[in-house]
Amino acid sequence: MNHPIGQLVFVMQDNLSRLPARQVHGWVDRMSIITSVLLFNLLLSGCAEETDQDLRNLSELEKLTRLAEVGDPLAQNKIGLSYYRGENVPQDFNKALEWYGKAAAQKFADAQYNLGVMYDAGHGVPEDNAVAAKWYAKAAEQGNASAQSNLGAMYLNGEGLTQDDTEALKWLSKAAGQGYAIAQYNLGVIYDKGFGVPENNEEAVKWYAKAAEQGNAGAQSNLGYMYENGEGVPQNYSLAGRWYAQAVAQKDADAQLSLGNMYYHGRGLPEDDKEAIKWYRKAAAQGHASAQYNLGVMYKDGRGVEKNLIEAYAWYNLALAFGDKDAQSERDGLGLKDGEISQARVLSSEIYKMIVAQREN
Repeated sequence: MNHPIGQLVFVMQDNLSRLPARQVHGWVDRMSIITSVLLFNLLLSGCAEETDQDLRNLSELEKLTRLAEVGDPLAQNKIGLSYYRGENVPQDFNKALEWYGKAAAQKFADAQYNLGVMYDAGHGVPEDNAVAAKWYAKAAEQGNASAQSNLGAMYLNGEGLTQDDTEALKWLSKAAGQGYAIAQYNLGVIYDKGFGVPENNEEAVKWYAKAAEQGNAGAQSNLGYMYENGEGVPQNYSLAGRWYAQAVAQKDADAQLSLGNMYYHGRGLPEDDKEAIKWYRKAAAQGHASAQYNLGVMYKDGRGVEKNLIEAYAWYNLALAFGDKDAQSERDGLGLKDGEISQARVLSSEIYKMIVAQREN
């Protein structure tokens, strides 16, 4: 990041940090389409020696277990999901792996995807990107959009397989074409940044918009940025503010920073330093380095708060710790005495611990 000395960070749209985090929380649960009536009928056909009343007295989990034990992959995947989530049973990743494995061995795509997620996240097994990619590929070939999206991201980042922009674009496009919001967002980033394709703001906006309409916070934030700066669309502060507002409602740190910048500069909103500070604090509390940098500027200049160089030093110090190298020259240029520096470092250490604790919860 190259900040003009003493100036606020106006844009922080390096959202590529989102891509490595493949958002592997998207568990597929298509078993919900099987009604209890259908489950009952399936059980009845395989358990003729039992009375209707006996079967009706079984819990849903018991019914699923009966089906799973006779080889039904839908039931096996559902039970795996129950053990993974700890729903109606104690959480047990080993049993989740066992049941997913049974369903995946029958080429059941959702179970193959779920196995990929477990190896990707290191749940119940050592984290192994290569094995995760293998299971994602099996599910992706069968049309599973979640697997296609994750496989595309792994190709883009070269995780678990050889980096390949063409394959990344192929799989993300397949998932996005099925309406999968995470893939649509990632396609927007690819066109925005020119990964394996020429930079194309209009195409980026198209994919951000599709994902944003589905509630993807990263896409909403980036779409707001595009409208604010007139990239790929006519500049429109009103629409920028609308999309930022939707993203901050989901606690998106980039959008919080951007909304703070709009208040600071009076772009489409009344110029209001106190409102700017409010949004910078929210983003800074999530570990957003540029928001921390901006708070350093506000305390240094006394905008929206009483001028306080010790506070300024603390926020610049945090920004440096969270990756903003430009914060060092601003911090060291404050001219504090040794005792003041010690106070500031104690303060930044306390804030840092709070941020880390918040992330762990």
